[in-house]
Amino acid sequence: ERFRKLDINAEIFFEQKKIGLQFKYAEKKGIPYVLFAGENEIKTGRYNLKDITANEEKTGISIEDAAKIIQP
Repeated sequence: ERFRKLDINAEIFFEQKKIGLQFKYAEKKGIPYVLFAGENEIKTGRYNLKDITANEEKTGISIEDAAKIIQP
């Protein structure tokens, strides 16, 4: 919801599948970034963001910081 308010397209993957399959799904759909939003991340407000194309990950960042990375 917060990404969409910032005009960033977002999709939620609800299925309980292994992370590798989730990355393959994102790659197939041309989704360049994956944000990990589990219970702990939501509680703390700190997330991990993976850039799939560069294979880089930022850890412990806020939604706002993730948005700045995705849409500079």
